[in-house]
Amino acid sequence: MSNTTDKDNDINPILVYVCLKEHDKIVLKQQQQRIVLLRHASNCHHDIGKCIVTPHCAYMKNLWKHIISCKDLDCTFNHCISSRYVLYHYSKCIDTSCPICQPVRTAIKKSFQKSRNSNTTISNRTYVNVIDLTDDKDSVIEEKP
Repeated sequence: MSNTTDKDNDINPILVYVCLKEHDKIVLKQQQQRIVLLRHASNCHHDIGKCIVTPHCAYMKNLWKHIISCKDLDCTFNHCISSRYVLYHYSKCIDTSCPICQPVRTAIKKSFQKSRNSNTTISNRTYVNVIDLTDDKDSVIEEKP
């Protein structure tokens, strides 16, 4: 005979809520990172494997090359469907408080202003595409140039 009661088997709803919130933060970070890294990969002129901006560039260039022509709703290419989803959202989003897009757009704007102020040449602007959003308290991206 077991000594457990129904109360012992109850799931703490507060703990579930906290875990779901943490999961949401992780997903948000991944979506922001995907936007930033794909944006960089789409503009990076370094040869594959030679980019000094991010170690993810080569993979993201291959992913970018794939997703620009993929229309398969059941595509099995790693990160294809989720990348197409987040890019579609980003391209259509007009919500100025969107937790996915707003930190990315703010950081891009800051990066362009910073590059303009430092007289960066156009050929060097690809370096600002992988941006640091850690200045924004609501952002969770930690990718740095």
